[in-house]
Amino acid sequence: MMPEFSVVMRGYDRRQVDELAARVEGTLGRAPLTGAPITLKEFGWIEFDIVVRGYDRFEVDGLMRTYRRELAAFEGVELPADLDERDPGLGLILGSADEDSAGVPGGPGGPGGPAVSEIHGSHSFPVRFRGYDRAQVNELIARIWGTLGRAPLNGLPVTRDELNNPRLDVVLLGYDRPAVEETLGRYLRELLERR
Repeated sequence: MMPEFSVVMRGYDRRQVDELAARVEGTLGRAPLTGAPITLKEFGWIEFDIVVRGYDRFEVDGLMRTYRRELAAFEGVELPADLDERDPGLGLILGSADEDSAGVPGGPGGPGGPAVSEIHGSHSFPVRFRGYDRAQVNELIARIWGTLGRAPLNGLPVTRDELNNPRLDVVLLGYDRPAVEETLGRYLRELLERR
């Protein structure tokens, strides 16, 4: 039985999702295979268009994570620790707000302190099947906050050009691109107002 998804105002192209699901289900032997089986490598390059009246992206992304694990098991490939279950986000860059050793970024004696909690509270981007590289986004956000004086600045201040044309890679299980772009647009306006 083929998966079903909610239809939303802006979502993934239904035809593209249905075709991919049919190929994966056929490859895994749960449905008749029409066309060539899909490989884990090819699956990693798939990207869906966002259209009006498409499938709910959150629901589809959840199934795509399951398909990724199933295809890996089918091919006998061991995946690295699953990044899609929990996203450590800015904690990797600035340190966890929960750490309690002095001198650790984000800990009571560390330079991040309250700013880390504030950044975590301000940004919890959804993780999508294909999205912006999370480490690159996290580093850029940390530099933006440093440039704005909200957190310690590690590295060079962010420039207007960087926010106009961010060089962020699109990867498997990355941050939702529209959400990141909207946030960077807000920061760009804030930087322009300060200069």
